[in-house]
Parts: sequence; C-alpha cells; structure tokens
Amino acid sequence: MVETDGAGVLYNRGFSIDAGIAGPIWTIAGASMEFDPDTLNLRSRGRYVAVTIEGENNRATEINDATLALTVDGAAGNVPELLHTLAETVDADGDNNVDLKLKFDRPALIALLDRISGSTAIVRASWLYNDGTEGSAAVQVRVIR
Repeated sequence: MVETDGAGVLYNRGFSIDAGIAGPIWTIAGASMEFDPDTLNLRSRGRYVAVTIEGENNRATEINDATLALTVDGAAGNVPELLHTLAETVDADGDNNVDLKLKFDRPALIALLDRISGSTAIVRASWLYNDGTEGSAAVQVRVIR
C-alpha cells in the first residue's frame, strides 16, 4: 500500500551502505517527483520551475496534465502549469520507465513559498489519470529568503 502523503516506493539496485545510491532509481509503486531547481531563492526572477513525475509501470503517460495541481503545504492556492504544450513524456532518468516533464509558473510558486516560514517546504503535485484514479507525489524544496 502506498502512503497517502504522496510518497512513492523507490528501488535502487546499486545501493549499498558504503556507496549509497548508484545508478537508476525505479519507481515501483505510486509516483515520484523531481523538482528543478531544488533550492528556490524567493528573490529570483526565473520564469518557470521544471517538474518531472514518474509513475509505476509507465503510468506517467496516463496522467491527464490538464488536471495537474502544484501546491505548497501550509499555503492556500496552487501554481499554474505554464503551457500544456510544454509537457513531454520521456525517459529522463534512463530506467525504461517514462517520465512526464512539465513547467510551472515560478513567480506563482514563489508567492506561495513566501507565505510559509522556515527554510524548507513540501511541494505537492496531484492529478487524475485518464481512467479517473488519483495520483500524487511530493518533494522537499529548500527555500532561500
């Protein structure tokens, strides 16, 4: 069973206690999300942030990107996707599991991050798959004030 906090179950075949993570990381249940940049300066003037979502068994191809919502824990509102035409499905990390890459409005995200305190924030993506089931993933982002 996948946790409801947006965490996926990941597997790294090359992991060892001594070396840590090595090679591709597979999402084997639920979904995972990468965020670029993973540190946001609230004074930055960039246009977008890049989000990469990977679902189990290539389910990223089944995400209805029109239903995607990006939110910040503790701040009301959501961040709009810049343009649906910018969404692309690719195997971004080379694990033979397709990822959905999207761009979201950076100034809108910064406005939400400015409403919370602290040096880290949880950013969540939620969506509907084409079959109507729900999906979500979360990532911790470092905030520079």
